[in-house]
Amino acid sequence: MKKIENVILKPIFFVLMTIIFIIVGFSYFIFNGIVSSKFNNLINTVLISKQNEIEQFLINKIDEIDRLSYLYDSKLNLEENLYNLKKINDVTKEYESLGISDSDGNIKLTTGVSFNISNREYFKNFKDNNLDFVMSNVIVSKENDEKIVIFLKRLEENKILSAAININYINEVISLTDEFKFPIKIDDKNNNEVMKSGDISGINNVYESKIHKSPDWVLKIYVPITYFKMTQYIINFSLVLIAILSYFITRSIIRKQIKKSITPINELSLKMSTIKNDFNEINIESDVYEIINLKDSYNKMINRINKLIEDIERSEKEKKDSDYQALLEQIKPHFLYNTLETIQSMAIDYDDDKLEKAISLLGRYFRLSLSGHSKFISISDEINLSKSYIELQKLRYGDKLNLIVTNNLDKEHMILKFTIQPLLENAIYHGIKQLDYKSDIELIIEEDIDNIIIKVVNDTNYDNEKILSAKNNLNYHDKLKGNGLYNVNERLKLHFNKECIDIFKENNKVVVLVKFPKIRGNI
Repeated sequence: MKKIENVILKPIFFVLMTIIFIIVGFSYFIFNGIVSSKFNNLINTVLISKQNEIEQFLINKIDEIDRLSYLYDSKLNLEENLYNLKKINDVTKEYESLGISDSDGNIKLTTGVSFNISNREYFKNFKDNNLDFVMSNVIVSKENDEKIVIFLKRLEENKILSAAININYINEVISLTDEFKFPIKIDDKNNNEVMKSGDISGINNVYESKIHKSPDWVLKIYVPITYFKMTQYIINFSLVLIAILSYFITRSIIRKQIKKSITPINELSLKMSTIKNDFNEINIESDVYEIINLKDSYNKMINRINKLIEDIERSEKEKKDSDYQALLEQIKPHFLYNTLETIQSMAIDYDDDKLEKAISLLGRYFRLSLSGHSKFISISDEINLSKSYIELQKLRYGDKLNLIVTNNLDKEHMILKFTIQPLLENAIYHGIKQLDYKSDIELIIEEDIDNIIIKVVNDTNYDNEKILSAKNNLNYHDKLKGNGLYNVNERLKLHFNKECIDIFKENNKVVVLVKFPKIRGNI
């Protein structure tokens, strides 16, 4: 079943959704075709810029080392040549160290330290390939733990100039700035990390370029995919949001235009949807013949339903009243009282105190329960009736059964007769009887502003599933399981027109709670 508004709006909704997909698809094409291209160009520009800075730094150092090589004089001994190099470095402070090596890798630095570098990769590359100039990968200086690179330059007489340069400048070049926060890394030809700036994690687009004048270094910039996609997501989300808002605004405008025509139908539909709870006639203003005819037919149906409900309720109430009165007539109270008194006298004659007490209690119970013709009695009388019942049951269960009554009412109130006694009976047969130890039944009577509240609390070995089953049986008459609580619930519902009983478990005890409105006036 579809509403009239939805039938009208469905084509509009389809058109708007089509527009949404077109706009989002077009924006996606524009973003990837233009913005993405410009973004890539920007990253490549930054990459080339930093590559050029690093290469220029290396070129400058190569030129400086080439000029230093001219200071070497074959006529001077090793110590004299090292002294000249030291004087230069003391002034420029450009090098971590300077030294001169022979063809076997025995090197002596201007600091006076001597060691052998023949097993180092950069020296092997220099010697095996008969190079004039070579640059090492990044190594850590043994003197100050700083990262350095070693330059080797061929001199006369198979001598080799060694220059160690601090690479802090290169680190500064690739360090992150506030304007450019993408991680940057330099790897060697074996993809081993030479140096890095920033944390590289997640999925990234990698932009890379080879650094010339270096030992096969590759400069890499890592751009997180989320950075590139975020702008696209924001744009697409904004477009979709605008399209959705446009749809609802358009639908609202159209609804206002057609509301005058379909309002009477909506009112009738609303009334008919609440027919389970409200059987009132409706008054709809309309000049459409079909709507007026529909309204009149609906009102006739409601009047007929109301009359049927009244007839059923009256019939059910009369039937219950007649059944109750018939029960009282069948018992014949005066005959019952006289018979019990006769049996009691016989028990006294035979000195049977227990039987005499049982008959006396039973007689008192029937006098309280069968006296009068009203369905309502005072709560005090109902309590006394319940106490008599408990005294009778104690003749059977002895000290195992005990009733504790707490009456917190500030004045007397009326109650439907036989409300409390069935609750106590239920507590005995479904609680106390099942236990192998002495247990109390608590009868608590309270009130709030509008209601009387009665609680019967007792120990139980029922689990939550059985408690739930007992609660469900309040509205289900099962002769095999007894009908005490069912009858109380039905009588309360009949009089007060609402559910009045609840059953639940609390602190390992079962609680039967009865709550009904205070009775106003005389009954």
